[in-house]
Amino acid sequence: MKLQFAWLRQLINQEMAPGIGWLAAVYILPTKPATLPTVLHTKTAVTQTMNTFEKIYAQPEELVPQLEKLRAEGKTIVLGNGCFDLLHVGHTRYLDAAKSLGDVLVIAVNTERSIRSNPNREPPINSCEERMEVIAALDAVDYVIPLEDPLPIPVIELIRPHIQAKGTDYNLEQMPERFAVEACGGEIKFVGDEKTHSSSALREALRQRGAL
Repeated sequence: MKLQFAWLRQLINQEMAPGIGWLAAVYILPTKPATLPTVLHTKTAVTQTMNTFEKIYAQPEELVPQLEKLRAEGKTIVLGNGCFDLLHVGHTRYLDAAKSLGDVLVIAVNTERSIRSNPNREPPINSCEERMEVIAALDAVDYVIPLEDPLPIPVIELIRPHIQAKGTDYNLEQMPERFAVEACGGEIKFVGDEKTHSSSALREALRQRGAL
């Protein structure tokens, strides 16, 4: 792995700000082999030719007709949500696992207003528009919408997913939105790896190195 990415570390050290080089060494070059999940997924026919921006719906209600068409075709719609500020392997494993639950994966990304409503969360580093663009660029994701509310209940009622995918750090007792999922005939499933990666940990690592 170190040999494979050595050129990238050299390029970052030479061409970018001095404080960025360590990021390649620490987060791009792992110190020990990772155990990779064996989740496989394929793009849905409707999104396989779409570019990143075509997958983003700034107005969630505009996505509903397309989802109803897919629902009528027998497709299983999966909904996930999150901030996705500093993207890490825990995020990508969650998204891959969520996609494996069905045919169409819709991700609702928390906006700045939504994040501010949670006093335990720090303001995001990246704007909602940029976070949505990053998530839409991933193959596992079919559609991306913003989440303006503190809880995804309005989005659940609008999208009416067959499955809501949540990370393994949640349980049903922590999810008041479960009643909205059940009311629309859906179910909740917990996916992804154990909660051993987090954006908060990355923020702290950046602070310790003087990068924040």
